[in-house]
Amino acid sequence: MMSNYFSGEYINKRAAKNNIIIYLLGRFSYPFAALLVKIGFSPNQITTLSIIFAVLASISLIFDSGWTWFLLCWTISFLLDFCDGTAARMTGRVRSSAFRYDHTSDLFKIFIVILGVATRFDDVWVWIIALSAVFFFMYYMVLNHDSGWASQVVFLSKTKSCGNQDETFSNKNGKLTLKEKIKTYMQDGILKDIFHNLYTIVFSINGHTLLVFLLFPLGKYMVISVLSYLAIVSVIGLWKNINKLRTLKKI
Repeated sequence: MMSNYFSGEYINKRAAKNNIIIYLLGRFSYPFAALLVKIGFSPNQITTLSIIFAVLASISLIFDSGWTWFLLCWTISFLLDFCDGTAARMTGRVRSSAFRYDHTSDLFKIFIVILGVATRFDDVWVWIIALSAVFFFMYYMVLNHDSGWASQVVFLSKTKSCGNQDETFSNKNGKLTLKEKIKTYMQDGILKDIFHNLYTIVFSINGHTLLVFLLFPLGKYMVISVLSYLAIVSVIGLWKNINKLRTLKKI
């Protein structure tokens, strides 16, 4: 019965692969997305609502002495961030142009909230870490886009010039050694899934990453830790994209 209310039919399967948090949040957002669609909201309007609540969260950081309004507004903004994609897949209203409104809105929301929390504490170290986190995050997003685009161009170029080749490996005796069994289990078993999930959750940037902003009320040092984490993960992603782009030939 619960699976009907929290359906997994419209989850972003690509983003949820090896990320249990994205998967669970995708299912959790379903009833809210369904309600918004029933009321008459379009995916872009849901994205706009998410931006509005992110702005309210930032304003509450600057002008409100408590944390209640920030937690409420940011939680709603975060939930709506998942609802817009779910609503788009439910209604079939997937963008027809190359402009990614939801993606652009994420950049703005992250910037405005980091600006708000830095203004709230108004501490030299918080400002330094905040500006560093914003810089490396934005830099990562630019290279991530370039990397994805370049990979697509190279893939299409190779597809035209040559066909796919399949490789088949077999064991001569039909038996696997203990070392081979462990390796196979790690490749195909639950341990690999657990490892991939943990690695993807901790060392990649996706919709789930914005959950860490809910730790801001724990104080200045937690804010510094969260923003440092965002900066470090962005640098890791930056380095991967730079290496990837360096291996791709210019077409």
